[in-house]
Amino acid sequence: MRNLPSFAGELPVSTLAEEILTEGDGQIKMLITNSGNPVISTPNGHKMDKALSTLDYMVAIDFYINESSRHAHIILPPTSSLERPHYNLAFHTLAVQNTAKYSEALFIPEKNARSDMQIYIELWSRLQPAGLVNRVKTWLTKRAIYKKAEAGIVDMGLKKGPYENLDLSQLKQSVHGVDLGALQPCMPGRLFTADKQIHLFPQEIKKDMARMEAEFNCTIKKDVQFNMLLIGRRDPRTNNSWMHNSYRMVKGKDRCIAFVHTKDAKLHKLQDGDIIRVISHTGELSIPVAVTENIKVGVVSIPHGWGHVFKDTQLSIANKHAGVNINILMDENAVDELSGNAVLAGVAISIEKLPQNG
Repeated sequence: MRNLPSFAGELPVSTLAEEILTEGDGQIKMLITNSGNPVISTPNGHKMDKALSTLDYMVAIDFYINESSRHAHIILPPTSSLERPHYNLAFHTLAVQNTAKYSEALFIPEKNARSDMQIYIELWSRLQPAGLVNRVKTWLTKRAIYKKAEAGIVDMGLKKGPYENLDLSQLKQSVHGVDLGALQPCMPGRLFTADKQIHLFPQEIKKDMARMEAEFNCTIKKDVQFNMLLIGRRDPRTNNSWMHNSYRMVKGKDRCIAFVHTKDAKLHKLQDGDIIRVISHTGELSIPVAVTENIKVGVVSIPHGWGHVFKDTQLSIANKHAGVNINILMDENAVDELSGNAVLAGVAISIEKLPQNG
């Protein structure tokens, strides 16, 4: 709808709601979400909530009936992390030592339970073209994949790797994992650039510098009404909305609170625990305050991922610790011009103290 660019192979979620709501060629009418909660995690969540309710069909791969998956026509819950084996790939990219570890499943899943891989393969197979030849090819592919399964794929990858005699059977015998020694150089072989150089200053960014400098150097007219800036915050115990349905993560003091600088608190006659109304161009919310010196004057910080207020979800613990959804204050039309990424920090807001009775 807005001709926004893709970035790193991903389309900007800030335009998803209007791609669903706007009729015409290319309108999105079906959607699959995988462990996602766009009603909570995207700008202008109210609009996203409305958009999901209009879909012809929605599939959710998720454990929970949450704010987004409640719109799904079918929910496909995968096996839990304790019902399937695990070989870590993601965090090896952050490692400081070469290691390998394989963890067996602790529990046998129920008969009709499916792992993520099985769900993906089944969805893929149902989308293949009709016809006898295609059905046979699909069946043979599925059989080959299921024969290997997750463990077989890991074993094949280990055997093709640089470490001799390392395979799955060895990892299974080493319950605490295997130390493979220091990290090994892999440059420039792992670079896909034609000149085998790391391009720190790509042409796309270089061409965009003039626009960026113009925006930074322009004289900003201070908005009389929205005279403060809003930023997000990550709390280690409640980093993602999934964690809000775990009592161990949300117990104790309230974690969905707004940080306000001491000087701003004095100006608005605020104390710890007072309730403020936060207002932006797109919405407003009410939230308790924590007064602190650890933030800039004129800035308010609210953590993301909260706002479990919908009655037709099945998040009993999260609903008791609902918090507020910071993204209702975000404008989905405010994006970075180069990447199409939503602007989620430095949002213009105003605050006002609410009476004790709310």
